[in-house]
Amino acid sequence: MSEQISPTPPARRRRGCTFWLWVVFGTVLALLLTPLVIGTFLPGEYHGGATAELQQTPQAVWTAIADFERHPLSASRIKEVKALPSVDGMPTWLEETRSSTITVTTVESTEPNALVRRTTDSTTPMESEWRFEIEPTGGGSRVRILQDLSLGGDSWNLSYFRFTFALWDEATRGPRDYLTRLAAGFGESPDVLALDERSE
Repeated sequence: MSEQISPTPPARRRRGCTFWLWVVFGTVLALLLTPLVIGTFLPGEYHGGATAELQQTPQAVWTAIADFERHPLSASRIKEVKALPSVDGMPTWLEETRSSTITVTTVESTEPNALVRRTTDSTTPMESEWRFEIEPTGGGSRVRILQDLSLGGDSWNLSYFRFTFALWDEATRGPRDYLTRLAAGFGESPDVLALDERSE
């Protein structure tokens, strides 16, 4: 006669379910808290950039960069660009992205070699400065974009932003994305090289 296997008592099944619920809860909590904890020890300022060589004259490159409606700083994240009244005779505009609104102001303009723009973000406690440098080469132009990015304020999620900006190398990713799309506007696909990122 075969031996019958007794079913698991209901109380033991409940204990097993409770254990796994705590495991799932603890894992989710750790995933949420880890960036916040690590972010408190990360710097609030980041410096990065990118460079590429284009088969275009400095004037052609400068003119393309100055056309902010066609080449916004948000690059691939852009939804809409809205021009604002100029400030001190310099272009100012809004860039609507998928998650935020960015105000961009031109603070320096030296045609056809340099541009400096500053941004503030409506969602992220972030300010940044973009410096464009254009110099002639034998067959075109070398373009460098340097970004100084600062996270400040007393927002509860500031640590989270520090963590994500450091993880995704945001100070360099933005300029690389911009240069890639700028080159594509000329029908080019050069190597876009990241400049060494420094943080302080």
